[in-house]
Amino acid sequence: MPRPSALLTIGGFDPSGGAGILRDFQTMEAAGCRCVAAITAITAQNSSTFSTLTYLPWAQIEEQLNLLFMENEISHAKIGLIQWPEMLRQTLSYLKAKNIRWVIIDPIIGASAGFEFHSMQEVIEFKKLMAELWLPPLLLTPNKGEAKILGIIDQSDPTWWPTGVDASSTMHHVIIKSKDSDGKSAVDEWILPHSSDSIRFSIDFQNGLSRHGTGCVYSSALLANLAHGAAISSSIIAAQNATQYYIDNGEPEKSKKIAFPKLMLIVDEEWASPQKIEFLTAMGERGLKWIQLRFKNRPELLPAAIAKLSGSGFHLCINDDVSAAFKSGTAVHLGKNDMDIHQARALL
Repeated sequence: MPRPSALLTIGGFDPSGGAGILRDFQTMEAAGCRCVAAITAITAQNSSTFSTLTYLPWAQIEEQLNLLFMENEISHAKIGLIQWPEMLRQTLSYLKAKNIRWVIIDPIIGASAGFEFHSMQEVIEFKKLMAELWLPPLLLTPNKGEAKILGIIDQSDPTWWPTGVDASSTMHHVIIKSKDSDGKSAVDEWILPHSSDSIRFSIDFQNGLSRHGTGCVYSSALLANLAHGAAISSSIIAAQNATQYYIDNGEPEKSKKIAFPKLMLIVDEEWASPQKIEFLTAMGERGLKWIQLRFKNRPELLPAAIAKLSGSGFHLCINDDVSAAFKSGTAVHLGKNDMDIHQARALL
């Protein structure tokens, strides 16, 4: 009998239901995904007051994971509140041995109810851990304050970034939530791996930006859309919309799965000029959603085209180049004589 598919959330139990695995469950299931969870910590809190935190030992976390993987086909996972660095290392090592396509790490450093989860030394150890190569690929979703502490935004204080670790680029995808905001609008910034290049996504919030659990909603909606097959750029937009709906209504929005296209436009490197990119963007405003970039003769033009089109909300598919698809979080088209599909899935 085939095992049912599920998304996995690994994190803390917030008894108020505002954040943690309960909020993850609600968001992922509203997005059309089945969800299972492993608890790493138990808190005593509500939306305005944080009292105590109790971390679970690895033996209890591992026992939960073993039983969940025994009867579920788990392809995507999210890690929220967890003890740094050792429990996180153990968890990543465990997931590395599984057939996981994406792992989102929501690096929770403080609670909106007022509590600091990690010491400065633990933060430094976390950054050392993130400097290592991990498979499956990692996607970090810090907010602006967490990104500053992690040295992703501001490296002026050398004590926040260990010697020998380059904070200007990362081997993982990083999405900084609300990097820029004025109280009514926010800009999320997606930093590409192995690069300091970034793509910015803006959204307006009519009722402000504050509600307990918005970070959990964002990362859970992001994971759910990735699991549905959406590109990172489209998943970011979906996560922004889910967060906006939650802020306005206090509950997750029921959404449909991402539909694969009936029509995909295929373009070659001649479409890499600014004028033609502008034309494609205009086509997107008229309903075009999927574009395949077939830059066989000028692959060096791919990064700029991907950056410009991803920022316009297109779903992108890269022809043949699995490495470029991995770095940009896009789909990839493989011909009969290209890379073996199972090898490509392992990389992506």
